[in-house]
Amino acid sequence: MKKNTYKAISIISLALAAVACLGAITVTGGGFMDLSNIARYILLGSAAIFTLTAVITGKMSRKK
Repeated sequence: MKKNTYKAISIISLALAAVACLGAITVTGGGFMDLSNIARYILLGSAAIFTLTAVITGKMSRKK
């Protein structure tokens, strides 16, 4: 039961990381208050955190 939960968390975190990377790549801005760079940094940081979570939970699911 615990291993399946860790696997599910790992897969969901990896999917969220992919979505965050896609959002960071496609973010565009313009106008008076252009905050696209800040949004890009936040999305890339969250993608790194999601990837780290996916790796850690993936390793925990493989332990015996």
